[in-house]
Amino acid sequence: MPRSEPDHLVDAATAAAYVAHLRGKPCAEGTIRSAASRGFIGRHGRRGRATVYDLHEIHLWVTGKDVSDGENGLP
Repeated sequence: MPRSEPDHLVDAATAAAYVAHLRGKPCAEGTIRSAASRGFIGRHGRRGRATVYDLHEIHLWVTGKDVSDGENGLP
């Protein structure tokens, strides 16, 4: 898996908010952690509740589309 850019790494709360924005439905932080445990998205850098997740991987998991910088609303 390619190395993540620090600007695209977020905590579970921010990741859940991003998923909720993409889907138009609420998303819990536990859903993000569960997706990471099941291998749909990767964990980066830290352990426990301080773990961070890559927005590119989350976008791919939710939409099924790869995204590059500046496309599809990803910063």
